[in-house]
Amino acid sequence: MSWKSLLQILAVCFGFVVLLLCVQYVRRSDELPATRLELVITGQQDGREVQWTALIGRAGRVFVDGVELGGHEADPARRPQAALKELVARLRALEPPVRVAATNYDEEAPGGFANHPTFRWDRDAAAVAIELLGTKLSQYVAGERIERTVFPTVQDVLDLNLPEFTITRVDLPGLPYRKAYPNATDEPEVTIRSYRGHPMFEDPAKMPDDLRSFYPESLPPVAERLPENPAVLRGCDGIGRYSEQPTTSRTISTTRWGTRR
Repeated sequence: MSWKSLLQILAVCFGFVVLLLCVQYVRRSDELPATRLELVITGQQDGREVQWTALIGRAGRVFVDGVELGGHEADPARRPQAALKELVARLRALEPPVRVAATNYDEEAPGGFANHPTFRWDRDAAAVAIELLGTKLSQYVAGERIERTVFPTVQDVLDLNLPEFTITRVDLPGLPYRKAYPNATDEPEVTIRSYRGHPMFEDPAKMPDDLRSFYPESLPPVAERLPENPAVLRGCDGIGRYSEQPTTSRTISTTRWGTRR
């Protein structure tokens, strides 16, 4: 056999392999469901930067770089959640900083990515960020079509006939009930004899050190800071009580995961 014939045979074999790969790629593309969410995920793994693409279809199927997750789950109904757990596990395996960018997403899913398509987190916020991102992803894995939220109108609220939380029959220190309603024949529902503020404003020693810079050294009495006829609301669990130990709250940014006071 001459070298020319051998090269012709190799060329035919190579072309055949390329043809098989193209057919396999086309078949895999046809198998992918309609995209509901596509993410480009970048992070560190074994000291080097890695990047992969995750896709969630409308049927709840999850793919990473074209490979479907959750295949070990025999029950089709439980496969989407198994795939989601596997995807979250892969996110946990990445070393921060991690960047997740939504490049193709269904805006009609609740808690979608329309307002914040990109997420980043560092090592300190990784646990909280991944937990919240997993919750957001579960909305897409659910698979069903989500109808867009319709903002209620004033008439919609009135039609609900909700109970009123504002108490109108109130006897106030600066405005007695009989003065506000001279023709009323009933009695006030609530009588307020005096106003009180938080104990930390009455006794500076009770104010935590980390809050002192946010408030003035002294405040006028509560009665001087309220209008003559302030709104009185009905608490869902009764009259509120001030905490003995004021605390500060922490929030998480959806564009840059981290904690702040």
